[in-house]
Amino acid sequence: MRNLTAGNRRQKANFIVVGAIPSWGGQLLGGSLVGFRAAWAIFRRNSLVYIIQQDDCMDELKRDCITLLTSLAKGGNGNVTSLCDYGACDVVISTLISSQTNNVVLASVRFLRTILLTLIHQHQKLRKSVTIESFILDKFDDEKLISRLVEILEFGNISMKISSLEIIAKIASSRGKCLVIELIGIKLLDVLLKLLDKNEEPRLVAAGTRALATLLEHSRVGRTFIYVASGTNKIQNVVEKVLNSYRVKPTIIYDAYATDFVRANAAQCLVCILCIEYRQQLAKKVCNVLSELCDAEKDPEIRIQAASSLTKLLRNRVYLQNHAFYSNCLPKKIQNYFQRPPAMDSSDVQSVQTFTKELQFFPKLKSAAFDLLAVLLSEDETLRDALLIHSCSSERSILHMNWLMNRLPEALNAYQDPANAESRDLLISSLRCLRSISRSDRHLRTSLVDADIYQIIVKLYEESRSDEELLSCIIPVVGNFLVDFCPYKDDFVGLVTDDFVENLKAGNKFIDQTLSGLINMTYSGTLSNRYKDEVSSSISHDEFLELVKKFSSNESVIEKLGTLLRNLIHDNVIYVKSDSQDVLMEIFRQMLINLPITEVAIVQFLHAIVNYTDHCEGVSKICKDHDLLTFLIDLMTTGTEIVKTQIVVLIHNLLKNSDEAFPFRQRLLVDLGILKAADLLRNNSLNYKITQTVKCIYSRLDEV
Repeated sequence: MRNLTAGNRRQKANFIVVGAIPSWGGQLLGGSLVGFRAAWAIFRRNSLVYIIQQDDCMDELKRDCITLLTSLAKGGNGNVTSLCDYGACDVVISTLISSQTNNVVLASVRFLRTILLTLIHQHQKLRKSVTIESFILDKFDDEKLISRLVEILEFGNISMKISSLEIIAKIASSRGKCLVIELIGIKLLDVLLKLLDKNEEPRLVAAGTRALATLLEHSRVGRTFIYVASGTNKIQNVVEKVLNSYRVKPTIIYDAYATDFVRANAAQCLVCILCIEYRQQLAKKVCNVLSELCDAEKDPEIRIQAASSLTKLLRNRVYLQNHAFYSNCLPKKIQNYFQRPPAMDSSDVQSVQTFTKELQFFPKLKSAAFDLLAVLLSEDETLRDALLIHSCSSERSILHMNWLMNRLPEALNAYQDPANAESRDLLISSLRCLRSISRSDRHLRTSLVDADIYQIIVKLYEESRSDEELLSCIIPVVGNFLVDFCPYKDDFVGLVTDDFVENLKAGNKFIDQTLSGLINMTYSGTLSNRYKDEVSSSISHDEFLELVKKFSSNESVIEKLGTLLRNLIHDNVIYVKSDSQDVLMEIFRQMLINLPITEVAIVQFLHAIVNYTDHCEGVSKICKDHDLLTFLIDLMTTGTEIVKTQIVVLIHNLLKNSDEAFPFRQRLLVDLGILKAADLLRNNSLNYKITQTVKCIYSRLDEV
């Protein structure tokens, strides 16, 4: 039966259809098999699960039954569904926990490993009577099972240890909570560190570092591990020792792959540690290792993993981005990710296998490359220029041609196969990369225009209105296209304004990204307010107040609401005059007095008040609210430098105009304590803008 199903997916499915798994009962134990037809008739009445459950079943027979179940599981997602629905997974887990026979334990862990691998690699979520992913993973959320796997790590042979480590890694990477792993985290960490410290066989060390990296990447488990280890030093020392031990590349091909795998996993562990406790020297060392693993001659799985770890390491770290870009020549290595594998000699089996594997992972290589480029180009404009601008006269240019702007449209235009998750991942990664490039004012006018990117994004946006996952990647890109420097700003304003306003009013999951786009749209360097008017005519003052109240606890949204309000008020007297019910004043009171908000949000709303007091109507209304003015004067001496700067500019705005109400404003501010606050600032502040503005305030108050 094992021979019949080996390598034959259709035959595996046939065995399940005719009843290989369900526990129907029978008398195979002790029976005799006479010919294939007789064996088949008996087999249909006696399932594998039933045989394994029998108390008098020999260990060799249990092993063979579990091995056959493993073979059936490799037949695809449908087979895994049947195996779990019919109880095979529960029976094998129970066997693993209770059995002390090495052959049975090894067969059991290999079966569970196969189940998890098939589950995690599936492109679409399978459904039968239940949601398969949740159904299967719930079976592994068992403290007895995890404890048994940890026990195997201490006393099992190498093959058993490797399979156990892979199971633990898969559970940790696929479960949102991993409560069971957290419960036995102390024991698991201790066993893992001892295993790695022994520096045993490369395959075992590779599996151990992979499991540790996966556990550290899980936020709650990772921090639990760091806490248990009393800091990062203990884990870091063990992992660095492993990394240094596998520095020299062996001559044997298999060992070379195992060595690279160990180095990639060890570097991934250190990246997780650096995200918790950053150290510059260690970060440079890890960056160098990962850049080396991105070389074209490395195994494609290693290159994908290295790019993924680099993406995490370089995020928001401009120094490291420049180091990787220039010192490690990372762009040239990334360019090779987009090179199709060359044709191989069909007579050479190993060459054909290498070609097949590289072709299989080619879409994932491109996705990993785009994700890495998205981080590499996200912060520094000089890096974008170095990568995207071709200088024909310079022989030292990092790249010979602007290859990225050829690859990016290809990925954005690629056919999306609904059954192929890789094509969708590639599109999402390319959108992330485009988002970083579109942050550049220069390339909005040059590179993106030359590559016809704008037309592609218009088409994508129109086709993806009902696709929330894609919209979450497209909206930030479109938001970058709404700045004044974009030559197609008017086109995109007409395309998305209604959708953005609807998103804002509904307060849906895109509100954060929508606000960023509206901020870009309303921040105009010209005297025209037409973009502001398009937004303000669609969102009333009362609706804006409701948004402020609704998202008062969301720091990011509140900050952006303050920025949008600042833009709408700036040089827009119509917007201020249209506030007949003083709703804007209510917004200011809500944000600055009634609600606890972050300093960044306070600065944005203070800036909005500064713009508000640029108008006579705003000055008059601010001076009528003594509580708000008192709060602002108190904040003038207790806030940070940027807060103090905004408030002194605001106070100066109140005293700027010499109208009929000017003496009243002078006396009001003096009565509220402005002289004392200004005196403290004058004596203690080293900020030039603050001191100069305070002098202007004093000169306007001298007339009191």
